[in-house]
Amino acid sequence: MLKRLGFIGAGRMAQHHARAALALGAEIVLAAVERRSSPNAKNLDPTDGYLYNNETVDGWRLLIKETDIDGVIVAAPWNVIPEMRLDLLKCDKPMLIEKPIVLIGEDFYGHSDVSFELNKMVGFNRRFYSVVQQLRERINQGGVISADVTISEISQAAIEKDGPDILKHLWELKCIHIIDLMSYLFGKLEIRFLCANDYSRSGFIQTEAVLVHYLHGLPIHLHVNIDDPSPVGFRVRFDDGDTWVLSPLERLTIYRGVKVEMQGTIRSYEPDVFNVFEEDRTFYPGVYKQMQAFLAGNPMAGATIEQSIQLNKLMGKLQGK
Repeated sequence: MLKRLGFIGAGRMAQHHARAALALGAEIVLAAVERRSSPNAKNLDPTDGYLYNNETVDGWRLLIKETDIDGVIVAAPWNVIPEMRLDLLKCDKPMLIEKPIVLIGEDFYGHSDVSFELNKMVGFNRRFYSVVQQLRERINQGGVISADVTISEISQAAIEKDGPDILKHLWELKCIHIIDLMSYLFGKLEIRFLCANDYSRSGFIQTEAVLVHYLHGLPIHLHVNIDDPSPVGFRVRFDDGDTWVLSPLERLTIYRGVKVEMQGTIRSYEPDVFNVFEEDRTFYPGVYKQMQAFLAGNPMAGATIEQSIQLNKLMGKLQGK
């Protein structure tokens, strides 16, 4: 088991990873942060001290060379990690790396030889939701007729945080989570229909796509909406009449049959709820089980580097690039 960890970054996700790691018996030995005085950095509470960034040295480059740590949690800002990628992948230490590790359309490897991919896990923590695992097991039993996948994001919140240029990267920053789950749940998909859109502007934007499983041909209807009130999630229909719905992603509702109700002269048809499952929220959802797999030396239980490369290519195609 990995016990002594180094952290790169001290923001919100780093805090969630740290809480899970400490609960599982790991120790935070070193942290590379932008400012040693940062309140977030102090919350990591490393045992021995800090390596930190300043004008003359990148602390994270020193940290990944340290022999006193067993593994590294990389939770730097989303737009920084792609620039760190090659150095991280050339390091022999096990790493849990937050996404995205590559931007859409970017050459993943560049001109460097990368040697240590198999001990790297990419931080798609939603794969570790128990409700996602339940849905995946049901899908693997067969009988899927079709599915709807809906992504809805609010542009203004992203602009206020990162400026208008962030609109060009909403897929890497926001949509990536559900696109990854779509591939994780349904396997390799091919695009049969695509109506792409320009994501460099604000306001209502919509991308529509129909994807099919490359072997079974089952249709997946993907809706990517910006500034649209559609509920986020997955709706999967089975040939036994059940419909399994993840919406929000932390709640799995199984519908079985239809209820017919009269409201005056208006007849309404409502799905009949058979069962509901809620994700455990003791820790940030998915993070505890993801950390458990990482510390146990089982990075392949999560998203791999190769899967991240393929995800990047799929998102590029869905944007018409």
